[in-house]
Amino acid sequence: MVFLDIAEESWFDLGAMKALKALFAVLIAALCLTVLSYTASAGSGTWKDRPDNGEWFDANNWTSGTVPNGPNDISTFGSSKQTKVTASLSPEINAMVFDPGASAFTFTVRNASVFDISGVGITNNGRQVQNFILQQDGFSSYGGAIHFSGNATAGNKTTFTLNPGYPGGVQSGQLYFLDSSNAGEANFVLQAGALSGAGGAYLTFKGTSSAANGKFLAQGSTVSGAFGSLVDFSDRSSAGNGNFVLNGSAVSGRGNNYSDFYQNASAGNATFIVKGGTVAGGNGSVVYFSGRTTASNATLIIQGGLNGGDGGLVEFSETASGGTSRIVVNGNGALDIPSYSAPGMTVGSIEGDGNIFLESQALTIGSNGRDTIFAGLLQDGGASGGSGGSLVKTGQSRVVVTNPNTYTGGTSINAGSLVINNSTGSGTGSGPVQVNAGRLGGTGTLAGPVTIGTGTGAGAILAPGYANQANPATLSLQSTLTLNSDATYNCEFKSSVAAADHVVSNGVTITGGAQITLTDFDNSVLILGTVFTVIDNTSAIPIAGAFSNLPDGATLVIGQNTFQANYEGGDGNDLTLTVMP
Repeated sequence: MVFLDIAEESWFDLGAMKALKALFAVLIAALCLTVLSYTASAGSGTWKDRPDNGEWFDANNWTSGTVPNGPNDISTFGSSKQTKVTASLSPEINAMVFDPGASAFTFTVRNASVFDISGVGITNNGRQVQNFILQQDGFSSYGGAIHFSGNATAGNKTTFTLNPGYPGGVQSGQLYFLDSSNAGEANFVLQAGALSGAGGAYLTFKGTSSAANGKFLAQGSTVSGAFGSLVDFSDRSSAGNGNFVLNGSAVSGRGNNYSDFYQNASAGNATFIVKGGTVAGGNGSVVYFSGRTTASNATLIIQGGLNGGDGGLVEFSETASGGTSRIVVNGNGALDIPSYSAPGMTVGSIEGDGNIFLESQALTIGSNGRDTIFAGLLQDGGASGGSGGSLVKTGQSRVVVTNPNTYTGGTSINAGSLVINNSTGSGTGSGPVQVNAGRLGGTGTLAGPVTIGTGTGAGAILAPGYANQANPATLSLQSTLTLNSDATYNCEFKSSVAAADHVVSNGVTITGGAQITLTDFDNSVLILGTVFTVIDNTSAIPIAGAFSNLPDGATLVIGQNTFQANYEGGDGNDLTLTVMP
């Protein structure tokens, strides 16, 4: 280091030395004023109606002469001529309050700055929406961030825009909910990368934080090679009652928006709309559950792609649970359940016309009590492959299946109703169908052997068509039908049109104790000799056994008509009922 000896006349004459001293004094004074201005004592403060500039850390912009920058400090905003505020450093406050007459402010947090709101959070008592922008300027490594911690809330009538990053950097706008903080009723817009190789925004929930009633929109990528945004839930955080829209990519290649649940996080009662790509090769968005997470009581709407784009995807892995979630899957959108979480996974309900991959596990549906129609494809395989996927119906709801399915592991009904209304193929795949309790009905076709009842239970019912609807129907079984001792066959008539329910089966066994119930929805008198085939046995082997309340040759009265039962009716091996005098 070289030291200048200002007493040495060979270096400076006296006049030059005085001038240099004067210059140093001016520079030092200016520096001191700047430091004092930007490092004034922290404390609560109110933003002036006519501040000097838009810098948060300029004490001259606050009526108190102090900069709110401490865990107990409160910043208050009313009407002001300067509504664009920038935090060049990283402030911490307890609360931000907007008075009833507050102007509409825009707060911008830039490169590597972290705005920490660690106490009460944001309270907007005014009518104007308050805007917060998190961004990365240029090719720096980090964008601006806001941390909500403690019990802080993002408030209401607030909008947070998380801008994209630059290639080689991390996600630009970064928003963290930590501890027990929550998103309040705020709006959040996450921007995808705007340059090839650039990352999108980053939003994360940690601790026991919650998305509360927030509304979240992740924009789809519009630039080839750019990345989408990421919404993370970890620890014991929850999506609360939030509404999440994850757009698909509008260009081929990269661009997925992801929402990840891991550790013990929950989707709560939130709604996720998981959209597909909008062009050929455009990626759909993804919601991914892993670890010990749960979809809880969320609604997951998985949409198909447009114009050849990939569909949205909801995927479960490890021991993640579907809870009582409502799953709506459409088009080429897909639900994929975990392949190594024996005996499988439970969700509240399924509906739509999309794809459900069962891997090699059982999917249990019906626990949320919602009546649904599923017109999609239930199939084996998925991300991890495998075969032997199966379907289990529980709960007191009714599920109607209208398309053929290809899963191979079988179907079980433990409660409620499963109505099979496919017109081609098999509505229950190729495996066996076991009704332990509840009702099997419909007008479709089932390929595997069907067993009604267990022999030790109660309430297992076979009922073609819809129960208690005056529209006689046919249910077709390509294999055998077994009615155990605790089974009931509900057969409904419509005497005004001389029609009755009937079951077609390739072999029938009726064990002792099984019963038949016969109901006429009309009260018309039928022509004598009218014959109804209530079980059409396509096997050459006669029906084995008889209903305990309808022996062979017995007569019974239904409405204004008397019928006689014949287990050798039709072509010699059907159950028929003939109108007698």
